[in-house]
Order: sequence, then C-alpha cells, then structure tokens
Amino acid sequence: MIASEMIYNLTWLIDKVSSNAAPGYTDDELLIALNKAQEQFILNTYDSPLKDKFGSFDSNEKNKVFLANLISTYSTTITYNDPIINKTNGFFVKKPGDHLFTILDRIQVTVNNKSVSVWTKVVSFDEYTLNKYNPYKRPDYTQVFWRFDYGKTTLGVNNSVNKYDSLTKIITPISSGNSELTDNFYEIIVDTNSITSKARSIDIYYINYIRQPKEISPTQDCELKDIVHWKIIELAARILTGITNPELYQIRNQEELINK
Repeated sequence: MIASEMIYNLTWLIDKVSSNAAPGYTDDELLIALNKAQEQFILNTYDSPLKDKFGSFDSNEKNKVFLANLISTYSTTITYNDPIINKTNGFFVKKPGDHLFTILDRIQVTVNNKSVSVWTKVVSFDEYTLNKYNPYKRPDYTQVFWRFDYGKTTLGVNNSVNKYDSLTKIITPISSGNSELTDNFYEIIVDTNSITSKARSIDIYYINYIRQPKEISPTQDCELKDIVHWKIIELAARILTGITNPELYQIRNQEELINK
C-alpha cells in the first residue's frame, strides 16, 4: 500500500485499539512511528529465531520474502591502506553507503594466472591475536580471508608513503598529499604469513547485503513487500500506544508473547 494508505490504516487501528480514546496524531508523528516500526520489523526479521544453526537469516523462506526488496549487491576494486591502523597483510574496503547487514561476501583473486573466489570469515580481535601465526587456522590466500568490521572509521591516506604495502595494490581516489577518508569500512586480512603474501593483490571485492530502506514519507512509499505492510502498521500502533497508554501496551505485548 502507498504511504498515505499506511497513515490512514494506522490512524484507524489506533482508534480501534484505544476505543476511539487516542489523542490525535499529526501525519509527521504517524510517519515517525511507521519508520520506527519498519526499522524494528527489519531487525526482528533478521534476528529471527528461525535462523538456522549457522545464523543465516535467508535459510528461512519467510524471512527471505519479507526482506527480499532490500537484498542488494555491491562490488569494488578500490582498497585503502593506513600504515597506522592496518594489521599485517590487511587492507580496508569501503562498505556501500546503504549497508545494513552482510549476507555473504567474497574476494576475487588471481592465483597462478587463474581467477579464484575466496570467501571471508568474520573473526574477533581475540581470534586474530591468538591465531594469526597458527598455520592451521590463519587465513589462507586461496581458501579463506578474515574480516573485521570497523564501523565509522577515519583513514589517513598518504600517496607518498606506503603506496604499496606487502599485500595489495593501494588505489586511492585522493589525488595528492596527506588526506583523510571517513566512512564505514571492513578490514580484510588475506594472509598473516608476510613472507608468502608479498606482492599479492585482490581483483574485486563482492558483497551481498541487506540495505537500509528509505524512510517512509508523503513522497516515499514503504519499500518492503506489501505482505508486511500491515505488520509494520501494527508495530507502529504498539509504539504509539506505549507512549499514550503504557498499560495497554504491556497487555498487547504479553498477548503477543503468549501467541508465539
């Protein structure tokens, strides 16, 4: 349904729930509730108990349908190096601007003149410290890379120093001099064996991910599938009810828990 229909149905539902005793809400207030509900719905679906034992949300068909319109792909050949932050044989790749959750990512590399896809494994900083020199667990250039999430990070990009590190070509969009780049990054660790990793480079970084939806507004309809619009409206009604009638809000939440 379009945004105006969602606003109308939210108003109707609030009146029904509160027996027409709810205060009047402006369209802006209703849109804030709808956007908060949309965010909560996405988080609840992604973190659903229906995830499989490996934590993959898309192993469940319902979850895939609910979030299908937000699944996107992205690729880049640009990597960044910061001589202060970078770990041994690590480099940074910038995440897409609308990135929310990573579903799967991989890196295309050339090994013995052949193109090979290598998957990434998310590791903690403790794992890195404990296993970076373990020949059986450390990342391998042809099998698996490690990945860290740095969130919002500022990298100092210097064209005159460390233009090439021991691992990968550093391609910077900054033309000259010392500059800074602030964005959301992943750091990829290709191999912690610095001797065997010299001069290797990546070709392309690929990522399949769930993107952030655009906010619902008078000129922007909800981007999720129509089948979930009523679920979002119901969540928005609960949010507004919780502000104006906390007792009723608690009752509704308890009923939902019992139904589950």
